[in-house]
Amino acid sequence: MLTLSTNPTLIRTVSVSLPTRTYLSAQRAVGIGDIRGKQVGYIDMLAVLPEYTGHKLGKWLTVFLLHYFKAQRVSSVMLDTDDFRLPAIKNYLNLGFVPAYVRENHVLRWRNIFQKLELL
Repeated sequence: MLTLSTNPTLIRTVSVSLPTRTYLSAQRAVGIGDIRGKQVGYIDMLAVLPEYTGHKLGKWLTVFLLHYFKAQRVSSVMLDTDDFRLPAIKNYLNLGFVPAYVRENHVLRWRNIFQKLELL
């Protein structure tokens, strides 16, 4: 796990609303820190209300955040997620994120994920 600087620029809440309802949000979602002299963006937590999953709303929130980072001149973006969040992982892979093999067990864990997503 990499640690961001102690002085990150944060967006507290980003929400996308359609006429009368909030469908998804990013709580404490965006941090920008310095790692080895490079500006790195970090996505902490994205959420789509369960009744609105399957409509690509998480994808569009992620794209919005990537545009935000680009405007902030961030050189790369990272995030963490759980193994069981397969729809989110598939979304991130489709948007160009690549796995980081940080711990010894990550090779096996990613192999299992790729098999479940039928990417192997």
